[in-house]
Amino acid sequence: MSDRDLLRQLIRSTTEMAEQLKRSGKGSTQKNIVEKLDKFDGTRGQESRNWLGKFTTWATYSGDFLNHKDWLGNWIADEDKWIVSALGLMGGKATEWAQVYLTEIQEDKAPFNWEWSQFVESFKQCFLVLENTTDALFRIHELRQGRKSVGEYTDEFEMLQLQVPLSKTDLYFRYLTNFSIPIQQEIAKNAASFPTLDELQAHVLYMEQKDNEFQQHTRWQQYWENQRNSQRPSHSSTNVPPPTQINANGNGHGKTIEVYRTWMRGKCYGCGSTEHLKAAGHHEHDQCGHYGRLSHQDLVCQDKFMGKVLNIKMFYDSY
Repeated sequence: MSDRDLLRQLIRSTTEMAEQLKRSGKGSTQKNIVEKLDKFDGTRGQESRNWLGKFTTWATYSGDFLNHKDWLGNWIADEDKWIVSALGLMGGKATEWAQVYLTEIQEDKAPFNWEWSQFVESFKQCFLVLENTTDALFRIHELRQGRKSVGEYTDEFEMLQLQVPLSKTDLYFRYLTNFSIPIQQEIAKNAASFPTLDELQAHVLYMEQKDNEFQQHTRWQQYWENQRNSQRPSHSSTNVPPPTQINANGNGHGKTIEVYRTWMRGKCYGCGSTEHLKAAGHHEHDQCGHYGRLSHQDLVCQDKFMGKVLNIKMFYDSY
């Protein structure tokens, strides 16, 4: 059986395939999504947008009915099957529109060049329009971004721009000026680089994507900074014993290393605290006032405890 015969058979069996998916849930972990897919009755406006979204979800989760796996195991859409299935699910007022392309398939032609994006564009031009042009003009005049995301605002604007008799210049101006003020100011910095409406829409959608990525990165940075701060020991004066508890100021002159280690047992070799060990004390930048070396304070300096005289040359070599 040729590919064309397979596609013709798919046209006849689209409804049965949907029923089979409902019963088995094959290829989908969201069976309820499949069960909600009905034929498109040709209703214009938001209903057509909703149906197109449902069909896209249904086709995505249809497994090997309408898709195949690449060598990495990722599902890839069989766009010709998507198109044939969508045409087969046209009913009511949409039947006449679909029949034109179904006839092309019967004649071994390639409607939409078998590209799903071209099908979507043609579908939008035909059905994502309101019956009343005056109503569309009023809505696009009143449309504002408000709290909508850039993507939501752009989708709504695209639906309306197909229905109004406005020039490309007017549409460009309305799309730009209906944004929130901060976004208008950001666009104005490079407005000359985006002379057409399509280029401007692509740019602002890219801006939103990068901003979302930056916000997510910032949140993760703040999260990990908070985690590190919560685990870092406090360096308040209560954690560092006063000089009267540990003091290497001459009282230990002439004592051995063993006496020093006994004296320091259970204490931090960086500050003398009994609350933590040196490895957890973060004393990398503490400078000894006796020898000038880093990583400990002079209160616990071993050389000072043992009464060693400061070597001036060694002191300067340590810098």
